[in-house]
Amino acid sequence: MERSDAFELMPPAVPADDAVPTDLQQRIAVACANAALSFRSLQAVSAQAAWILESGTGTAHDLAGLLQAFEQLQLQAGERITVLGAMCGSAGSA
Repeated sequence: MERSDAFELMPPAVPADDAVPTDLQQRIAVACANAALSFRSLQAVSAQAAWILESGTGTAHDLAGLLQAFEQLQLQAGERITVLGAMCGSAGSA
């Protein structure tokens, strides 16, 4: 099964004719920004955990705290992607 690129699935944030974006398009843009923020946060926490593991510094408590934060951020990112998917689905059927 061939996979589509994300840009093919999502409606454009601003119509080609420079019209004012619809409410749904604006909400999709905000959802994209929120999802991106979640992934950047996951990346930052992952980098901190990797540094602790590679350098041998920090405590088990430090690492456990980062792992808990990572799990929370994963849930948040998943929820945000689910919302974004629903919005894109709505845009496709509109």
